[in-house]
Amino acid sequence: MLAPARRAGTGAAKPAGSPAPTAAKQAAPTAKVAIVALTGPEDMQMMTSAYRHAIAMKKSGALAEVSIVVYGRAINGITTAHKGLSDKIAPELADAITAGVKGYACAHAMEENGITKDTLLPGLEVVPQGAGKPAELAGTGPALLGSGPPVT
Repeated sequence: MLAPARRAGTGAAKPAGSPAPTAAKQAAPTAKVAIVALTGPEDMQMMTSAYRHAIAMKKSGALAEVSIVVYGRAINGITTAHKGLSDKIAPELADAITAGVKGYACAHAMEENGITKDTLLPGLEVVPQGAGKPAELAGTGPALLGSGPPVT
């Protein structure tokens, strides 16, 4: 038995009891972003903003991957060797990692600042060159965002 409802534009009768048409499924996100954290401890708001922004981006569900690459003076905020500084960064970094953000620390900046892998905050992967990692990630398609001092 056919119900009197008709499918839009077809003129064909819709069988009784047929489910209502559903909206098209949204495609899974494929966009990626890499945030570069390189400002030093002289600007704590700028240092922590990279982590807060990464968390918000990841939680938005609009991106497939969010990464933070830490190098330059920012490396001093992700080590337990600088207690007062890392105490402010550690919760932000932990929240980012928990949210699914990938974190990378520059081995060269670590060496230049006397930081060892065993003093890094948890959840970070050490890469040989911090400046090289965003370039590597850019090859796979993400946008790059900087978190450093304004250029004057």
